[in-house]
Amino acid sequence: MNVEASLKYADDPEWSGTLGDRLEIEEAYEICTRSLQMASEAISQDDIEKARQQELLDRDEIMELIQGKRLNEMKEDRNGQEDGDLYSNRRSR
Repeated sequence: MNVEASLKYADDPEWSGTLGDRLEIEEAYEICTRSLQMASEAISQDDIEKARQQELLDRDEIMELIQGKRLNEMKEDRNGQEDGDLYSNRRSR
């Protein structure tokens, strides 16, 4: 969300020295997105629950991880379906 907010001011000369140029902000966004994806792939539901109980993550962070896990699962399901479709199309030829 911070990157998205920064993009609003990326072309403002008064802010560009503080925020970096548009390319740097977009790269930061990509890094954040990949980091969240990697974290959501690596962390288990049990790990998330333990972190919640120990108050290591706040509610918003937990929701982001859960949403990231679900998005990854949906992508994997879609990729699996596409792979299955390709396989069945090859077999039917």
